[in-house]
Amino acid sequence: MYPKYRYTHKRRFQKRRWDALTFCYISLAAFGWSASVVEDSRIPLKISFLTSAGDSQDGSKTFAGAFFSALDYVNQNTSLLHGYRLECLFNDTELSSLNAINAMTSHYRNETLAFIGPDESCHCESTVAAAWNLPMIGYKCHDSRSWDEEYEQTRRTFASTQPSTAKVSKSILAILQYYQWNRVTMVVGSISIWNETADNLKTLMKDHNIKLHDTIFFEEPYAPGEEMYHIVEKSYRMTRIYVFLGDHHGLIDFSRLLKAHVDDRISEYVVIAVDERMYTEDPNAYLLKTPFESEGDLNTYKVQSFETVLLLVPRPPLNEDWDHFLDDVRRRNTEPPINGFAKEYKGFTIKVPIYAAFLYDAVHTYARALHETLISGGDIRNGTAFIDHIRNTTYTSILGYEVYIDRQGDAEGNYTLLTFDVHQQDSRVELLPVGNFRMTQGGVGIPELNLFRDIKWRNGGPPRDEPKCGFYGEKCQHKSPLWTILSVVIAITVIVGIAAGFAVRHYLYEQKLDRLLWKVDFKDIASLVQSVDETLLPPTMKKRKRSKSHPFKFIFSYENESERTTLLGKEVKRDRSFSSTQSQRCLIGCYKGTVVSIKHISRRHFEIDRDLKKQLQLRKELNHDNVARFIGACVESPHVYILTQFCQRGSLQDILNNEDFSVDDMFVSSLVSDLIKGMTFIHDSEIHYHGNLKTSNCLVDARWVLMVTDFGLHRLDKGRVLSFSDSQNFYESLLWRAPELHRSTNREAVGTQKADVYAFALILYALIGRKGPWGNTSYSSKEIVALLRSESSPIRPDMTGLSCEPFISDCIRECWAQDPDMRPTFKDIRVKLKPMLQGIKSNILDNMLYMMERYSNNLESLVADRTELLSEEKKMTENLLLRMLPRLVAERLKKGEPVVPEVYESVSIYFSDIVGFTALSAESTPMEVVCMLNDLYTCFDAIVENFDVYKIETIGDAYFVVSGLPLRNEDLHAGEIASMSLRMLEEIKRFKIRHRPDDTLKLRIGLHSGPCVAGVVGLKMPRYTLFGDTVNTASRMESTGVPLKIHCSETITCLLRKLGGYHLAERGLVNAKGKGEMLTYFLEGEDESHRQRRISHTRLSGQNTPNGAVNPVGEIFGAPIIHPRYWNNFSSNGSFDLSPDFPNNNPNILLLENCDSLEDNVINASFNAKNALSQKGMQRSGSTQHPHALNSTCNSRLQNLTTDDQLTDRPARIVSQISDSVNGRPPGDAMNNVTRGLLKRNLSAPSYMVAEHSV
Repeated sequence: MYPKYRYTHKRRFQKRRWDALTFCYISLAAFGWSASVVEDSRIPLKISFLTSAGDSQDGSKTFAGAFFSALDYVNQNTSLLHGYRLECLFNDTELSSLNAINAMTSHYRNETLAFIGPDESCHCESTVAAAWNLPMIGYKCHDSRSWDEEYEQTRRTFASTQPSTAKVSKSILAILQYYQWNRVTMVVGSISIWNETADNLKTLMKDHNIKLHDTIFFEEPYAPGEEMYHIVEKSYRMTRIYVFLGDHHGLIDFSRLLKAHVDDRISEYVVIAVDERMYTEDPNAYLLKTPFESEGDLNTYKVQSFETVLLLVPRPPLNEDWDHFLDDVRRRNTEPPINGFAKEYKGFTIKVPIYAAFLYDAVHTYARALHETLISGGDIRNGTAFIDHIRNTTYTSILGYEVYIDRQGDAEGNYTLLTFDVHQQDSRVELLPVGNFRMTQGGVGIPELNLFRDIKWRNGGPPRDEPKCGFYGEKCQHKSPLWTILSVVIAITVIVGIAAGFAVRHYLYEQKLDRLLWKVDFKDIASLVQSVDETLLPPTMKKRKRSKSHPFKFIFSYENESERTTLLGKEVKRDRSFSSTQSQRCLIGCYKGTVVSIKHISRRHFEIDRDLKKQLQLRKELNHDNVARFIGACVESPHVYILTQFCQRGSLQDILNNEDFSVDDMFVSSLVSDLIKGMTFIHDSEIHYHGNLKTSNCLVDARWVLMVTDFGLHRLDKGRVLSFSDSQNFYESLLWRAPELHRSTNREAVGTQKADVYAFALILYALIGRKGPWGNTSYSSKEIVALLRSESSPIRPDMTGLSCEPFISDCIRECWAQDPDMRPTFKDIRVKLKPMLQGIKSNILDNMLYMMERYSNNLESLVADRTELLSEEKKMTENLLLRMLPRLVAERLKKGEPVVPEVYESVSIYFSDIVGFTALSAESTPMEVVCMLNDLYTCFDAIVENFDVYKIETIGDAYFVVSGLPLRNEDLHAGEIASMSLRMLEEIKRFKIRHRPDDTLKLRIGLHSGPCVAGVVGLKMPRYTLFGDTVNTASRMESTGVPLKIHCSETITCLLRKLGGYHLAERGLVNAKGKGEMLTYFLEGEDESHRQRRISHTRLSGQNTPNGAVNPVGEIFGAPIIHPRYWNNFSSNGSFDLSPDFPNNNPNILLLENCDSLEDNVINASFNAKNALSQKGMQRSGSTQHPHALNSTCNSRLQNLTTDDQLTDRPARIVSQISDSVNGRPPGDAMNNVTRGLLKRNLSAPSYMVAEHSV
């Protein structure tokens, strides 16, 4: 059941017509149009249908139902317009542009999105649609205006599914090209559509070198008269091929008059005609009779006049459901709003014209473009952008075949070629389709004529466009008998002379073949191979070990490498034993004092026949600057060798695989130019083709000239047995072969010129991309070869990542085209790549000098890169060494000095382990245990960096740290180890286990102080470790300790009490293994201020830091204060080295510690300043001030620093306040002398502030 349509109408002048605006709602529901339309949740989108519902044969009443059939299809198709549906705005324009524009205005106000139609003329209507920027799709309108810039603007939102008759010219040209008819006369009707077709055809014929003899016009509408007679009379003597563009009634008269003029010679003529109407098998419906004749008036004479007519008509429908479609259109024509004729009218079945298909396609094309616009998020009201989804696309017509819409928005016609088959016995006529047209180049080129049935030409073949002897016989001169005899005598004499010349030439040639000028004695090679000068070889080539069967030096780029670069990227090297499938067996030797390349042929037996001699002699005589010179061949079985010119730089494959060698555009251009010259020479020679072109067969000599080798001697390779195995080398050698050679059943096929062009494309691709002939593909060589052999799935290298000019990529695509006939020749390639080759110098010497200079610069750049890499590697090695050993020990090892074990009188050792680690490990996976320890020790390592300690090692869950070595720090080592232990104990309580976040780790820590011996043990993976009873005692302190407690021996306890600031609790006597009972203590905390004072005193006194440098004396908020007199004491690593003359009692050196708050800043600044001044003393202007007086002065000045605004210049203001106090001046007087700037600032050292005080 088909949907019904709601409509509104009225009658006027007793004739039904429709109001200018009639809404037609189309529902998706299959049960028809009812109240369900209102309930449809999809968003309605309105489109306008403009047509003329007249009663004529081609009026819309006979086909307008196709619009609603298409609309139903779109709304019921679930794959289109998700969430939307189409509604119709209908109007009968009555073939009036004024009515059409009026209706468009009304529809525009009702928010229509597009216009389908109108009929006949559409220029004005398309201009209005363009002004509103709304799309319009025509299905039955003609516009005769020529295409120009102004016209393009008026049609910028217009497209048409009706093929333009004017564009049938391409199909006509295809017929002319197919039969090679190059001389034509056109007979053209006067209406615009035929004139436009003729103009298009003239342009095409001019572009394709087809001569237009004459163009003759006749008046239309056509009426029989004298005009057509004069046209035939004027043209038939100088024409054999006619193109008739006009009314079919005029064609009837033209064909009959032509038959009357030429009679039996009608078979020498051809008339190509066009008819827009749908194809039918009944010839009477077309051309055989005029409207004033009956079938009884047809006689043999009239019928035979059509036997040379080739008729172009729209292609017949291929849709199997075409008849059902026509019945559906007839039914819908009777429904509102069309209200057309019934299926049968007055006993005749209503004929549905072809416009029904064009109308259906217009709605479907719009819906498809609307769907694409909605999906892409575009604006469906932007007609310019919307129409781009229609132009330059192909759609499947309801007729059953593909239709292309060109860039102007016009559908390309799909035509069928018909001929009239006249039976001579009974004058019966059959109208037979003989061919159709296949679009090429995406629909933008000239179609190809595809004949699926032979045309029955009366003369056995198609007529000629010009008689053999010319139109007037001027090309065939009749000679007298004397001239005939003389011509025969001369011809015989010339033939005898030529035969004698060929005989002599053949004799001399055979003599030359028998002399075997190309033959080389194997002994001459073997006796001189020992004298090959090694300096002649390029440094990049590596020598292989000589084998017994080949006493020559090998050249092979991948020898002794654990990894090699293959044609498809990098892969681990496998066994590369040579087999018969490997063509890259390259040897060098010396022949008559010349270094030569030698190719071994694995053949035991062969016959030196005449064909082989010809091949070898021809190759010997072949000389060109870009072809490797053939020295000769040794054919003394089993020693079969081919000797060619030796090229120092190796093959092009070696150069491309060398990542250290940079290839610029000029270098590539020079190599490509040489390759094109060499291949052009080979193709023009008697050899004709290469057959094995690839990068390994393109050699580069010492002058950077590319030479082609390994060709022309296919007879020598013919006897080799190719092993079709899984060898990587074998399949890589097949990557360069053209697909047609892979699919060839002839195993002896070695190559063609087109196959060489295909291989050149891969070489050019490899040159530019430097990733092999197939780039970074995921396929293996074997898989690529299998795909090349398959006809169903052609494969080519990926061009997306290739960085080159568009003309180069286009040339590559043309060269590896699937159809060999579509590939250009090397001469054409040189023209296509002319922009690429323009930069090459015409002078050979200049070009050679440039290439040598380029090579030299590349070597210099390579040396610089290697030097930089060496420096980076050295830094990485030093960093690794410093991670393994202390700096002092590492420096000694780098200098080659022996590391003698050293005795330390007093150090403090830290041992810790995790309580319950064994049970925790048993319940966790090994990876989880590793991750946990890594997190824990990373945290511990960060803590160690903040103390004067050295981490010895970690063993499992044990952590081993020492303080007091390799640089001694008096008794401070006990405080450093104790403070570090407290910090670690704090961190372990906050530590989270990743795989067990609810559990916590419990650390057991043991500390001990005493003497030990430290030294480096081992050569492989050397270790800096400690020896002595102190280490064992520290380990006992850990093992007898308590979880989350710091267990201290009595020795370190005494040192900590001496230092002060640490809170210790006695544990009592503990029985330690091997030690007996020991009195031990627990470290429970520390006073941070004591440690700060100890650190300040240490820095002020200039004691050494763990890395061997001296801490700067004094700092403000982390920035040291140094007198300008001692700026040069800064070392390159950011530390401050004390010189012998550095005054310990210099009053201009102050110290302020980095604090976390303003109050701490003031307190610590005061405290540290007082300590610094009291300890060092004060000398100013030759007098000494008492330290306590200075302290009180500093205190009084620092007490004023209580607000933030006074510290806006921090730390400069504090320095100024203290400095002024020391010098006895009011605060701020010495402000200009306070801060000199930042002496050094980087990531590896703190920021140094330099301040100067008045003295």
